[in-house]
Amino acid sequence: MRSLSTALVALYLGSASLAHAQEPQTPDQKALFAIGARIAKDFKTLGISKDELEYLQAGMDATYDGKVTIDPQDKASIENIQRFQRERVQAAIDLEKKESATFLANAAKQKGAQKLESGLVFIPVSEGKGESPKATDTVKVTYTGTLRDGTVFDSRPEAANALELPLNRVIPCWTEAIQKLKPGGKAKFFCPSEIAYGENGSPPTIPPGAALQFEVQLIEVKPPAPATSGASNPHSPQ
Repeated sequence: MRSLSTALVALYLGSASLAHAQEPQTPDQKALFAIGARIAKDFKTLGISKDELEYLQAGMDATYDGKVTIDPQDKASIENIQRFQRERVQAAIDLEKKESATFLANAAKQKGAQKLESGLVFIPVSEGKGESPKATDTVKVTYTGTLRDGTVFDSRPEAANALELPLNRVIPCWTEAIQKLKPGGKAKFFCPSEIAYGENGSPPTIPPGAALQFEVQLIEVKPPAPATSGASNPHSPQ
């Protein structure tokens, strides 16, 4: 998440575009509107209500009018801003984790669901044939990843555009779940944040503390390449 001070500037720019027109018309107005919309998402994540936006606007108006009564750069203000941001971010994380726990509990009640010790909820869709991959193998998969509200944050559903990746270089949830598939097999699995992106999330698409859902088909398993003699390439793209 961007710093609060940067977000405040962007919010002012975004709200200023609507001071003169209900709908942005020019490219600049549309850009400013888009900035405001993006920042509003950050503020909603922080739990800032529409009523609290009045104080943000008042501070920005006072700055533009030269009537600031609180120095935003003094130590007390900086510490207060940091406290506010820290508390709101933690509250947002706690709420997301609470909602995610309910989401995972409901997933575990679905037909055929298997809840593993890690918290992963695995639901097989089709069996596949052959050997399951090991954590050291490289796999080709098609997949769709969604947030608990159904928002798609990443997707490669077509076999022609399948993703190839080493299983020991992905989030732990994937490493564990993909090993339960066989080539051609499909599954849905649900990842608690602890084995996904944790309390940092993956901005701007995955919130801190978020549980995730994936639908995956394993296309192919490639064992790790045999070690070669001589020095390894220090500039490997892996």
